[in-house]
Amino acid sequence: MAAAHYRVAERWASATGDCATRARIAEGLGDVLVLQGLYAEAVTRLEEALSLNSDRVARVGIEGKLAILPSSGAILWPPAIGWRGRCATSAGGLPGAPPRS
Repeated sequence: MAAAHYRVAERWASATGDCATRARIAEGLGDVLVLQGLYAEAVTRLEEALSLNSDRVARVGIEGKLAILPSSGAILWPPAIGWRGRCATSAGGLPGAPPRS
């Protein structure tokens, strides 16, 4: 149901040309699609949100979502490889991982 509402909002926002609203809708739809297990489509929506968003903090949040998408242990979003590497070196490990001894 939520995905259907986001798709209606997506059509409306496309007609208005408001990038900020379109970015929020694309991110929300991406979040819902992740919860539904539709990871490939979620990546598409989250990448759209990333391209529409100019706020650096919001972009980092979206990149984080893309980086941790589950897909049978494989990394779905290629830029996540770099993100995980930076995280491992700058923060002492991946988020949620136990500290190194």
